[in-house]
Amino acid sequence: MRHSLILILSLLSVACSWSHKPLQPLEREAADRALRTAGTQLHNDPASASGTYLKALKQYRAMADIEGELWSLSGIAVSSLALKDSLAYLDSRERMDDIVKEISPERDYIPLLLELQLAAASSDWILVSELYRDNDDWPSVARLRILAYAIQAESLLGQDRSAHVKLALKLDMGGPVWSQQAFRLDRVGQYSQSGNRWPVVVVPIKF
Repeated sequence: MRHSLILILSLLSVACSWSHKPLQPLEREAADRALRTAGTQLHNDPASASGTYLKALKQYRAMADIEGELWSLSGIAVSSLALKDSLAYLDSRERMDDIVKEISPERDYIPLLLELQLAAASSDWILVSELYRDNDDWPSVARLRILAYAIQAESLLGQDRSAHVKLALKLDMGGPVWSQQAFRLDRVGQYSQSGNRWPVVVVPIKF
C-alpha cells in the first residue's frame, strides 16, 4: 500500500510538472494572435486596436518576451497617432527607446521600422531616405522590409536604387517573395523574428 501511494504521488508530481510546460507556448500563441488581431483592427478601428495591442503587451511582459513587448509598443504608437493621442504616442516611443537602450540593443530595427512606417505614411520620402540604415546582425526579413522603404524612397526621389535592389535580391529568402510582399508599399508591415509574428500587416494610417 505504501509503495502504491508513493508511486501514485510520483506520477501525480510528474503529471503536474509536465502540464505546466506547454503553458508558455500557449500563452505566446495567444499573445501573437492578439498582435495579429490588432494589426487587422488598426485601419478601421484604431481604438480597438490600441486596446488589443495593450492586451498583447501585457501578455508578452508576463513572459518576459522583450521582442513581443517592442512590437506591441510599436502598434500602440501607431494607433495613438491615429487617435491623435500624442501623450500615449510619446510614452510608447519612450518605452521602446528605453527597452532597446537598456535591455535589447540588438532589436533596434523595431523602432527604426516604426519611424520608417510613419515617415512613409506621411509621404516624407526624404526622411525615409535619411532614416535608412542596415545591419548584418538584423533578421533578414527585417532588413528586407527596411530596404523596401529605402528603395521606394529612392524611386520616388529619382535616386539610384541599384545597390539596394542588389542587396534585397541577396537577402531574398524564397524566390520572388520580396518583390510581391515585402516591397508592396501600399501596405505597412510590422515584423517580428519569432515564429508566426512574421509578418503582421496593417493598412497604412494617414495622420
